[in-house]
Amino acid sequence: QKANQTLFTAVQIAGEVGILHGMRKGAFSVQLDARDEGGSVVTNLLELIAKGAKTPTHVMRKALETAATFDAGVDALSGTEMANPAYFIVAGAAKGEGAILSMDRKASADTWHLYEESAKDTKHVNPQQEWFRLQTNYDHWTAAPTYDDRRAPGVAHVGQFCGDGVVDQACMTKVMTTWPTQNHHTDVTSIMCPRTGYFDVTVWINGTAGESVLV
Repeated sequence: QKANQTLFTAVQIAGEVGILHGMRKGAFSVQLDARDEGGSVVTNLLELIAKGAKTPTHVMRKALETAATFDAGVDALSGTEMANPAYFIVAGAAKGEGAILSMDRKASADTWHLYEESAKDTKHVNPQQEWFRLQTNYDHWTAAPTYDDRRAPGVAHVGQFCGDGVVDQACMTKVMTTWPTQNHHTDVTSIMCPRTGYFDVTVWINGTAGESVLV
């Protein structure tokens, strides 16, 4: 909070300053997904200690504290050097605002907006309808590995449960809790709507790696 006003709502691990899922009502929401298995631990530590790079969770917190619009949020998230690679899934409060940020340590590797063709996916290995973006833990312009292809079922479930762009909390909950999106590796499921301020997070104690759907 600032001046008795709530700036954003977020989920974090106890004792950690950074956040994993967060939303600034009326502006944007952001969720973190691991990229390249989180990167090399040794390299990540060197980036933190020697270069003063920030973790993705700290970058998310700073963006939510300082950015009051979707565009400002995207700029803040993609313009900061980080200790490890990551995906930021960003949704806005207005129609058409949404993007998948695929982040290297130094800068953004790719930004894939709603209603835009992917500049990276030249071979069309990941066709998705223009009104949503689904991201797992693999670059969207490469084929998902056969041993962990949550992408294809997830895309199919969005079409099955949410219809042609008719999206609400119920259909998103169904998408996010249907196998293989939800599986024994799933730790947290979040559904956020920056337009209305809806914020729902479930922590799966026994696990019943997730993915993110942006609409």
